[in-house]
Amino acid sequence: MTRSASQLGVYETYEEFHGRKSTMDELIADVAQFSQQSMLWVCAVIITGMQLWDRIDNQPAGVFDTLIKLYFDRPFHARLLAGFWGANPRKVLFHRRQILLIAKLSIKHGAKGSLDARVNAQLIGQTLLKANDQLSHGLLDERSLPKEGGFPTTREDLSKLVVEMLATGEDGSIHIPQMMTRSHLMLTRFVEELRGHSDWINLAGEYETTTGLSLEEREAMIMAVHSRYGAQLSKDLYRDPGVLPLKEGNFGTTAVSRTKVSAFLSAVSGTVPAMAKELNVKDDGANDTTVFRKYPLIGQFYNGHLKNAWLGYLMMDNGFLLEKVLSGPYWHAVSKYGQRLHRFWGAVFERYVHELMRAATTGTSSTYLPDPRSAVDPSVQLCDGVLRWDDCLVLMEYKGAIFRADAKYSGNPTMLAAEIEKKLVHDHQSGKKKGVEQLAEAVSIVFGPGGETTFPQISLKGIKRVYLYIITLDSIGGTIGMSTLLNTFLDPILDRTAYPGLEIRPLFCSEVEALEAITMLFGSISLPQMLENWYQDNTALALPLQSVDFGNVRWEDNKWLQAEWVERFKSTARILFPNETPDEAFLKGMRL
Repeated sequence: MTRSASQLGVYETYEEFHGRKSTMDELIADVAQFSQQSMLWVCAVIITGMQLWDRIDNQPAGVFDTLIKLYFDRPFHARLLAGFWGANPRKVLFHRRQILLIAKLSIKHGAKGSLDARVNAQLIGQTLLKANDQLSHGLLDERSLPKEGGFPTTREDLSKLVVEMLATGEDGSIHIPQMMTRSHLMLTRFVEELRGHSDWINLAGEYETTTGLSLEEREAMIMAVHSRYGAQLSKDLYRDPGVLPLKEGNFGTTAVSRTKVSAFLSAVSGTVPAMAKELNVKDDGANDTTVFRKYPLIGQFYNGHLKNAWLGYLMMDNGFLLEKVLSGPYWHAVSKYGQRLHRFWGAVFERYVHELMRAATTGTSSTYLPDPRSAVDPSVQLCDGVLRWDDCLVLMEYKGAIFRADAKYSGNPTMLAAEIEKKLVHDHQSGKKKGVEQLAEAVSIVFGPGGETTFPQISLKGIKRVYLYIITLDSIGGTIGMSTLLNTFLDPILDRTAYPGLEIRPLFCSEVEALEAITMLFGSISLPQMLENWYQDNTALALPLQSVDFGNVRWEDNKWLQAEWVERFKSTARILFPNETPDEAFLKGMRL
């Protein structure tokens, strides 16, 4: 089995078609001409019809053709089709950020226009293009890029690059088994293993007390709803648009009680007035989708003027619904415990990565050492993990911090750079060293005088090359330009030429999902070889790990993650359809 590196695409914009960039005011005016309910319906149709949570290559081509003919005049058709199928990089018309921006504006500005968006489809196309105009902050210009081409080199310009690329990276598809398995394990096994931790918190248990739903019940219903809004519903919409909203009655074939179904829907959905109220208090710009992370479903009454009015739920984002497995308990705990939760969560994430690395390196030529401690003073930790392969050593730091929405989405590179420094370099308020400084210090300790005596469990004999690697739980770690930016903090504090006979590569950074993916290669290629491949592909390390093509290397499922995912799948089946096999339960879930 082979896999190719992630591909980049660009958005189709109003500016490209009309020679000028549209304004946010124009977009708001476009959205406001439609009734709120009809606009949200159209957004939900595009999200489900195009399966926007999935990889572009997996999205239904027939639906794309249908929608552009519905929303655009004939002169646009050929150009849009050519851009989607023939351009390199591919030109993307429909995507998550765009549709969620339109939905957010409809909610926030209370669109009360008289037009029904469902029967005035020809007016939607230009609105889609205008939305794409608003997603760039306009921070990158010719002055920000080297004259000879390539990537920025200064911290200021790299911060601008990361700001521009961050939301684009988050717009990509997710690996569902990895995310669901990681979320479950972090909330259960690794929380329980840390019961003796001074900041211990039972996140899942406390959330169950609040919602009346166990973690397994929430997982089962989340997976059931996600399955319902899959490829089959995309096909069914064409024949019967009325199947789009989810109803409580859709769970009637499951073994879940009506009370629990109602509690679940309350936990994952919001009403338009409630969402509008939150948006008017805090909204960090066009790329801020926080309100949909909190409320991936929107509950609305239909046929309100009739006696048979009914409550339905529109799916606004499958990815954010799946994230609720973890984000629900996490943010509930944050609101109650604050910094105590942040301290504990870092320890939980560290435990998860330890087990991921242990399972992936077992039976390979690599040796992984978790939590290396000083033989002189066991309270001193060198770094979070160390991996040795051949004559190479990887020093690793794992960071479970979640970055603030205003820093990520407001378009302020200074604010984002400060947030990155605080959580990945140095926290000036507490005076604590973070990832970059921790790894620089680890190099000086382990390769300095007495290093081999202080850390005898690390075999340093024959080491010729060292890699420094930060893994983040937040997706920011996989953003274009992130590793390069972090190296602007590393270079002034680590002289990589100060250790004769030792070659120290620049610092690498990725999000945990990329690490999970590459562990599938550990049987064929070691982590140091992968990092070297990444470096040789792009010595500036501006491109993320997921862009690296490792060629025709054999991929094998991480057996540990795969086994855990199978258990999650079986658990879902037992809860929803206890009398069916897991495969039969999956098919029934699609028919909710």
